[in-house]
Amino acid sequence: MNDEPQLEFMVDIDQCELWDKNPRAIMGDDYEDLKYKLKRLGQFKPSLAFQDLRKGKWIILGGNMRLVAMRELGFKRIRIAPQFPKNEAHKLELALADNDRSGMYDEDQLAELLHKHKRHIELKRYKIDLGKPISIESLAKRYGDVNTDKPEIELSRIYEIIIECESAEIQREIFDKLKADGMKVRRQTL
Repeated sequence: MNDEPQLEFMVDIDQCELWDKNPRAIMGDDYEDLKYKLKRLGQFKPSLAFQDLRKGKWIILGGNMRLVAMRELGFKRIRIAPQFPKNEAHKLELALADNDRSGMYDEDQLAELLHKHKRHIELKRYKIDLGKPISIESLAKRYGDVNTDKPEIELSRIYEIIIECESAEIQREIFDKLKADGMKVRRQTL
């Protein structure tokens, strides 16, 4: 757990890149609605980003679609909340957290508020979920034999992992260990 206050600051939009593993997309009217909200409200929440020191860029983990829309709208700067992911799984967790549905609307209270303010808000531009959120775990189970208690094994079933070794001996040792752990592996010598 991180008890330190969250830092946010502005950077030139050209210093940012989209995360190449971003699992979210936006199309059509939803994209136009996002641009409308950015024009009307500005950047209403910071984008989550980590610094790739090799590229000298901020990689956006949360707010990829906002970055695309902001560029199209001509924004020159973007507000980011820097993150320090430990690994690829942590990057995914940050991206999921940025769009997580933790709460839910009280339908009656929301309807009352909307009724009072409907002349001042273009309601067709906003979408909400009134249903019960589902967990990522239940989604993962729906798509196959995913062991959520052992994420290391789960990832080995879903992703290809490439390991470069200094010698054939080390390669053989790693190959045997992964195979003994029940992973599907193949060796390739370059």
